Amino acid sequence: MSSRYKELDIEVNSVFSAAIEIAPAADFTEARDYLDHGEYDLALAGIAATLAEDGKRATSALYLKFVRVGEQLGFEETFWAGIRPECPAPSTSDNRTKGWPTPEE
Repeated sequence: MSSRYKELDIEVNSVFSAAIEIAPAADFTEARDYLDHGEYDLALAGIAATLAEDGKRATSALYLKFVRVGEQLGFEETFWAGIRPECPAPSTSDNRTKGWPTPEE
């Protein structure tokens, strides 16, 4: 197993572990299957889709993990744009461009 593969395994498992703290593990069955088979891109996409479907907000730490792992896997920025972090960015005008909640929402 290459070091990049090991690193991805650790990173995506970390995303999975953080996600099941937000939503029930049973909701992530498909993502877990992908993860168990080394399909890290599909696992990450499945985790993101489940959080979105459940209307859950990612913690700031989880959001940053999605960005980091998504970049490693070559995902476009639009992938993590749909993931809603708990904390808004400091600038409310910047929040609207990133799809983050603003104080008036």
